[in-house]
Amino acid sequence: MYLLDYVRANARVTEAVEPYNEVDMLAFASLPYLALEGAVSTGCSGEDRTIGEAAALYRVKLNGDPNPPGLFIPRDFIDIFLEMEQAPRYRDLKIFGFRYKWSLEEEEQFSAVGLETQDGDLILAFAGTDDTLLGWKEDLNLAVNGHIAGQETSVEYVNDVLNCRSGNFSMCGFSKGGHLAVYAPAMCCAPERLNRVFDFDGPGFRSDFLESDRFLAIRDRCILIAPRYSAVS
Repeated sequence: MYLLDYVRANARVTEAVEPYNEVDMLAFASLPYLALEGAVSTGCSGEDRTIGEAAALYRVKLNGDPNPPGLFIPRDFIDIFLEMEQAPRYRDLKIFGFRYKWSLEEEEQFSAVGLETQDGDLILAFAGTDDTLLGWKEDLNLAVNGHIAGQETSVEYVNDVLNCRSGNFSMCGFSKGGHLAVYAPAMCCAPERLNRVFDFDGPGFRSDFLESDRFLAIRDRCILIAPRYSAVS
């Protein structure tokens, strides 16, 4: 996987030498797909570990178990996190606020995690669809209705982080996670603190959102990256 190769090749290039770019954001967007319970705090303040510390705990948690993320989610996502454990580029980032929600009643599958750089800036990553039928049903709800419960949860998550941390923030996410990474900062309590959004192949929005004042206020800070082979444009 080219992303894993990038993480390995740039492990010793610190953020001070080369600021985090869109490929780093792609790597960060892989983290909320993992079962990080026990390795990463669930709160937004006061319980931070570094990526190095959290990855070491996660390695112990695996204990030889390959713990595959799922049929459509690469095993390399685990390897990316473990590669970050000793990497000067990543190991000292604080990682916090792992949140996972799976609700049949609300037809919602949501996962997120936060990072904080040494400069105090925040990076918030949202996962896309997992391998459960519920996750795929939520995708269908988005396609048909243009609205899913995860949109409200994503805004709540960003607000929780911004209310307890003072830094500016960037967003990143794959697929549905990219969609939420655009929606949440537009609707959050402090969109003026947004640096950039990295939307990796996320589904689009209906015209009422795209024409809203809230989206227009952050539009120039949103970066959409979609592959040529994307099945849905």
